[in-house]
Amino acid sequence: MAQVWGFIVFLGMVWKYCFASGESLSSNGLWRFLEAALRLALMRVNIYAEEITDRIEIVTKVAEGDGGRFTGIRFYLELPVSIATPPATLGAQPGIAQVRGPFIHHAGDDDSSAVTFWGKQDLRIALRKALEILDKHYAVQDQKRGTSNV
Repeated sequence: MAQVWGFIVFLGMVWKYCFASGESLSSNGLWRFLEAALRLALMRVNIYAEEITDRIEIVTKVAEGDGGRFTGIRFYLELPVSIATPPATLGAQPGIAQVRGPFIHHAGDDDSSAVTFWGKQDLRIALRKALEILDKHYAVQDQKRGTSNV
């Protein structure tokens, strides 16, 4: 039942987004609503290994209403960027360098992006399964190359 209510709230947010401009429920407005709802419902997020840092933390939250306790594992991200290096006359190697770091506005204000996976005990099961699948994938790749990284 909670999933149904969550979906209804989701549709309400999409509705508000689509009709915030005061557009009436014309065929064009309805199409815009359905298109936005579909895009959000089918959204996929890609996180690349190069963005994941070793900054990992456990976060907890208590759900309003039933008081259920949720635990999440948060992976902080740092987006690699390419910058032009200074000319060799300044003592640097000319070309392009890859750099990355946390997004710090000032001391104590870290606005770094992060991805948090939430769950209860089942979160550990899902993460273990993901690692098992990844290990099997790499074992097959290693077998094909005649190497082993495990």
